[in-house]
Parts: sequence; C-alpha cells; structure tokens
Amino acid sequence: MLDRMRGAAKSWVAKVLMGLLVLSFGVWGIADVFRFHSDTALATVGDQDSCKATSSRRAG
Repeated sequence: MLDRMRGAAKSWVAKVLMGLLVLSFGVWGIADVFRFHSDTALATVGDQDSCKATSSRRAG
C-alpha cells in the first residue's frame, strides 16, 4: 500500500497539485506582508479592544 502511495506521489498530477498548494500559500503570505494593518487588537468585544499590552498586564 505504501509503495502505491509513493508511486502516486511521484506522478505529474501530484506534482501539479503540490505546486498549486505551495503557490496559493505563497500568494496569501505575500499579500499579508504587503497589507499594512495598524490594528493591534487581539480581540474586539463590543466597542472595547484587547491588545497585547493589556493582556500582558492581566496575566502578570
């Protein structure tokens, strides 16, 4: 069974699917880098934001 899976992983179909997967993660990752977010909130509850500094003070 593992031999059949290894053989299928070497096929051109598997290589194309893996390439599409890598490409899609790359595109989304690069898009996140160029998206300038000034929002530092970890969570928003109602009108109140919780940021990293606030959560550090509560935990310590």
